[in-house]
Amino acid sequence: MAVMPVIPTPLAASPSLEPTHFSSQTTATAQWVGFSLGPAFAPWFHQSLDTIRRYVGLETNWDGYGSPPIAPAVIEASVGLLSRFGLSGDDLPAPRIVPVSGGALQIEFEVRDKILEVEILPDRSIELLVKQGLEETEAHLTGPLFNVEGIARWLSAP
Repeated sequence: MAVMPVIPTPLAASPSLEPTHFSSQTTATAQWVGFSLGPAFAPWFHQSLDTIRRYVGLETNWDGYGSPPIAPAVIEASVGLLSRFGLSGDDLPAPRIVPVSGGALQIEFEVRDKILEVEILPDRSIELLVKQGLEETEAHLTGPLFNVEGIARWLSAP
């Protein structure tokens, strides 16, 4: 089976998700202030937000290689992306969310032989890896654009 093509669509937070609020303490750190959720999110969504919240407090050199803290723009884009997956209506498992050297976050969904890795970089660009079996497609998106709903359907399909 061929890997689903990546079709650009605007990446915006769902109308059900109130804007995430951050207060900058310095240019390098941010404080998680709060969020408000609608009722239709996937069961894993709240746990994913808790995971991201833990990464807000990372300090410079958190990885031992001089990486900066995770930028507020990365946190905001990650929450927006997760809200889109969380509202997709598809039965997706909880994603794995990890900080990446350089101040980025990676969100990974794995369903059977399908893998989706989305790395959100500090400039809000996206590194994307879509894999099924031995086939894989990589892309670098310079704008926050791709078809979340289509990818969620592809991931959850048998």
